[in-house]
Amino acid sequence: MSLEDKARKLFEKSIEVLKLLSFQNGAIIAAPTSHIYCDYIWKALRLPPLVSERSGYHLVWVRDGTYVAMALDATGNHDRARRFYEWCMQVQDPSGCWLQCYWPDGRRAIDNLELDEV
Repeated sequence: MSLEDKARKLFEKSIEVLKLLSFQNGAIIAAPTSHIYCDYIWKALRLPPLVSERSGYHLVWVRDGTYVAMALDATGNHDRARRFYEWCMQVQDPSGCWLQCYWPDGRRAIDNLELDEV
């Protein structure tokens, strides 16, 4: 396999992972580290689960999700990116700020402001 073929395969797998991190409601989690709702991701990737409930990365971090949404948009996955931005509008604080992280259903996970997004 040529270097170009290897790079293409890696690119395609990366986009697959990003798609798997995005939920139907638009939420995009940072990593599949929860057995609560991430088992399907590990099954789709045919990998053993990496479960660490203490990490917090099974939550939606608006800053990180924005980077994922930008990558999805750049690779033609416009609907997934749009759904994420709509999800963000639903959870945005009336002050215009976002909290550090949320559960995929939009509930607040941590009450700290995301200072680099203010």
